[in-house]
Amino acid sequence: MSQYQNIGIIIREGTPKALAEGKNLAGWLSAKGLNVFCEEGTNLCSDDHKMVTADELDKLDLVIVLGGDGTYLKAARHLNGR
Repeated sequence: MSQYQNIGIIIREGTPKALAEGKNLAGWLSAKGLNVFCEEGTNLCSDDHKMVTADELDKLDLVIVLGGDGTYLKAARHLNGR
């Protein structure tokens, strides 16, 4: 079993490539039996993935960011040292 069971994906909204890659990654992680979480309000979420608010990111074991510097900084602000 992986040490990472709950994995969040944060994508750059409005970027079709980030959305497509995020969906591919989410599907792959789900197929491996991992719990996939996506940021509330994004198009990444589906029935197989759970939504998570910025305040709930602390329940995740790992967060993957797909985007540029701004997306990374947004994720860092949400994680706030966690």
